[in-house]
Amino acid sequence: MKKIDEIMEFNKRQILLIEQKIGEFEKNLISFNDFVNYIHTLVNHIQNPQEKWIKTYNNLWWEIEQILSYALDKNRKNLTQAEKDEVSHIINQMKDLITQYKRENIIEESEP
Repeated sequence: MKKIDEIMEFNKRQILLIEQKIGEFEKNLISFNDFVNYIHTLVNHIQNPQEKWIKTYNNLWWEIEQILSYALDKNRKNLTQAEKDEVSHIINQMKDLITQYKRENIIEESEP
């Protein structure tokens, strides 16, 4: 039982860190490139995630990664307004997915 509790606690920290990085990006505290890397690395460390949840998350991350790759390919440091709008839409979907994860895994919204 202790091992399951440890995994749940570790996963909770990963989810909260993803939320933190989303907030930092939305406040322009981290670059888009760093944001994309952080949210990918953090989710990859979640242990035993529900298959449907992780697949949906990874699909959303991939959409964001494609926007980053396209901008880098065009040698642009800044996103266009259309790209910013698309990223914002995807982030909102990620937030909904995180809320679902927290609800299913009984993670309180008030936790830091």
